[in-house]
Amino acid sequence: GFGALAGLSIRNVPGPRTGLAIAVVLAIASVALALMNNTASGWFASLGLLLWFSLTLAGPLALAGVWIERVAVSLNDDSPDWLELNSNRTRREVLRHALIAGLLLGGGGWLSGTLLRNAGVGAPATADGIGLDIRREELLVETMLPGPLPTPVPAIELPASFDPPAGVRARNTSNADFYVIDISTRKPAIPDDTWKLTVHGLVDQPVELSYIDLLNMPSREMDGTLMCISFTYGNDLISSTRWTGVPLRDVLQLTGIQDTSVDLILRGAGGYSDSIPVAKALEEQTLLAYGMNGETLPREHGYPCRLYVPNIYGEKNVKWLQEIEVVDYDYKGYWQERGWSDEAVINKIAVIDTPSGNIAADADGKVPVGGVTFAGSRGVQAVRLRVDDGDWVDTELEAYDPELLWQRWRYDWTPEPGEYDLTVQAIDGNGVEQETARRDVFPDGMTGLHRVTVRVQ
Repeated sequence: GFGALAGLSIRNVPGPRTGLAIAVVLAIASVALALMNNTASGWFASLGLLLWFSLTLAGPLALAGVWIERVAVSLNDDSPDWLELNSNRTRREVLRHALIAGLLLGGGGWLSGTLLRNAGVGAPATADGIGLDIRREELLVETMLPGPLPTPVPAIELPASFDPPAGVRARNTSNADFYVIDISTRKPAIPDDTWKLTVHGLVDQPVELSYIDLLNMPSREMDGTLMCISFTYGNDLISSTRWTGVPLRDVLQLTGIQDTSVDLILRGAGGYSDSIPVAKALEEQTLLAYGMNGETLPREHGYPCRLYVPNIYGEKNVKWLQEIEVVDYDYKGYWQERGWSDEAVINKIAVIDTPSGNIAADADGKVPVGGVTFAGSRGVQAVRLRVDDGDWVDTELEAYDPELLWQRWRYDWTPEPGEYDLTVQAIDGNGVEQETARRDVFPDGMTGLHRVTVRVQ
């Protein structure tokens, strides 16, 4: 609608200079709004985004309409309305020209935006992705704090005795390869020197913490796997990292939670919200995380602070965390309003990373088979493999604590040439076998066994 009004308003502009001036004003306004939206949050972000879309969509459409009209007029006569021309130009030709104009304008805008973004124009001043130690030292200088910030309690050292087959994913995922799922294509950019975390609601004493306040609290490192509720064996929506952060319960102890409390509502800067029960929030391993793999959280993963909740799908692990409200009811968040699970407890999985497709045995006639398995806080006590419809055989399982990180497994298979179906199944720490029935990801996460077909040369 805005585009139609803009087109009507400029279709009779007196000359190309005026049209060019209007185009320049539209371009400047679009760029200014885009840069402002880069750091905006709350209602201003929604209003700014609406205005930005209006300008970036309406401007090119209106200018393309004027251009098409004037081309038609110049090729035929001086009629003021190209729709009334007795022209040899067909509707298809006009539409083709409109499409070409739209592609040129859109492609040019995309290219310009990409070049400007890569050049750092409009980039917010945040310290996401730099080393935690480096940022700590910088903050000591910036805030003139006496003495060093507390050193996090280190994570449990993982044993190095397991030999995974080539092609099996590493214990921890790099920050660049860690999966990302958001409800918006815009990642909030929040400088840590202005960030605040507010805790209020059914508490004895509301608390507001700054970034330096959070870093000044006793913290810990913890290896942990994060898994999306939309995970299937055909995607990579599961990753592992070494988190650094403050146990959420330590912050809640500062406030004093009232006896009638039921849920914690977690609100992020991007307009996203979800909740966890009070009991889950008080678990020692539920973290207000500000680090991944020894670096500050990357922007796309929630810088400067996010929640890490073990044993629960990623939808509950709110990023860009700004507000925690303690309430006396079961709060339904963004995805729960759309029918997804509220408890969101992860289902156990076992994945075959290798082999796949056409393969060849090594010099000893063996084909290494391997992958990862995960069952959250239940842990995994065994992984077994089946070839076609044969008997289940036990595999070698990487055993370590804590159980919140996926485990790797391997089996040295000695096949004859031919085609085979390989199936894998996990047994969790409680002795419960992985469910064999296939179930879609909606609403509680997928179930079923991973099966691959390989052809041995």
